[in-house]
Amino acid sequence: MINKNIAKEYIDTLGQFPNYQISIYDSYAKKIGSTSNTKNCFSQEELQNFLNSNESVLECKKDSLNCVLVKIYEDNITSCFIAIAGSDNNLLPIATALKMSLEIRLKYEQIQTEEKETLTINEQLIKELVSNSLQVSKIIELCEQSNHSMEIERKMIMLIPDDVSSLDVLANMNLYYDSKEDIVGRLGHQLIILKDMSRAIGSEKDYIKVYFDFLIKNTSFKGKALVAYTSKTYDNVKFAYQNLTWLKKYTTVHNIQETILFFSNYVDMYCISSIPYDILRNLFSSYTYNEEDAKEFITTTDALIRNNYNIVRSSKELFVHKNTLMYRLTKIKNEFDIDPINSESDRSFIKIYNYYLKHKIETKGDSNDERN
Repeated sequence: MINKNIAKEYIDTLGQFPNYQISIYDSYAKKIGSTSNTKNCFSQEELQNFLNSNESVLECKKDSLNCVLVKIYEDNITSCFIAIAGSDNNLLPIATALKMSLEIRLKYEQIQTEEKETLTINEQLIKELVSNSLQVSKIIELCEQSNHSMEIERKMIMLIPDDVSSLDVLANMNLYYDSKEDIVGRLGHQLIILKDMSRAIGSEKDYIKVYFDFLIKNTSFKGKALVAYTSKTYDNVKFAYQNLTWLKKYTTVHNIQETILFFSNYVDMYCISSIPYDILRNLFSSYTYNEEDAKEFITTTDALIRNNYNIVRSSKELFVHKNTLMYRLTKIKNEFDIDPINSESDRSFIKIYNYYLKHKIETKGDSNDERN
């Protein structure tokens, strides 16, 4: 719908018509923009009569000027009309060109408005889906309003931009890849994408990686993408959000630098973090705690875990000689009577004890635990 701002912007672009008086009138025959400050060629009664008539174009002569009135329609309703006056004998082609250009401008404005409204509906839908108190009727209503199906399997992707101020711009960009069933909306300091997985061929991870590459190449996004399990029903979306909220905190605390992280790769740490601390404290109470040794253990095992216990890669990450790393690993093997290089169960022990020490240091736990 036309308004004063759109009319002014449009009038300001008409510098190529300096020899004509061009005015725009709204659906009440009120002038909302003009290229000339001269007296109106038409009386208010004439303008009102044209507005209420069935004619879409009116050609006439006013004093020494030829004039044309032409209506602009939106959804078969008169949105506004243009008046052009000049000395040319044939103003109709110019009036027609002005009409077409203004219609294009109004159509663009309509599309922009609809996209913003859809975004708002998407954000409402996402908020409802991640709520702990799901209102099914509300979800159905929002799905209908946003033209999305409730029956499609979707994978939640949480985009965390390096610059939070870019979220508003990013939220209004076209993030669709191969399906209009993708649901995109801002939620807090991140952007949530519920990606339609019905078109995924082969590995879901590979498919998401291709989609992420598409986002990097075709949008302004810079930052991390956290990826949850696929939610096969709408009521599982809230659990995907809880998982990614935990993963977001985990990546921040542990300064993980990867740009795309799959929750499935961190399930073991998620489960470990769910164990009450009292249980862990009792479990490891027989081991001597020294903060300096604990920090060395954490640093060393973090590198080993990230590099799948590859000594060469781990030593490079730690900036130490591989013999130094082997010395540290030998200390760990002797202290705990384990062999994480060759034993999966011992690797599980390393992860759990690593988590326990981190929690103990972060919470400034008692540093006087002694071996029984």
